[in-house]
Amino acid sequence: MKKITERCTYKSQTIKESNYNFETLSLIIKFLDGISYEYLGVSEMAYESFSRADSIGKSFTRLIRFNYKGKKIEIENEIN
Repeated sequence: MKKITERCTYKSQTIKESNYNFETLSLIIKFLDGISYEYLGVSEMAYESFSRADSIGKSFTRLIRFNYKGKKIEIENEIN
């Protein structure tokens, strides 16, 4: 059975965590400043390359930021 979502935390200077939905192709990025953005239509290949890169910040800029439109979101009932 294939997983539906994947949550990753990072040791990055800018990005705290990501949450990717394999069914809807939605990627939520939470930055260290607490602000979160949702990117729609992110291919699984782009997500896999981003989440497994040596430099998460650089891969975010190269693979996600300039290729997908991000929308600032509020996350309710968050677990830290």
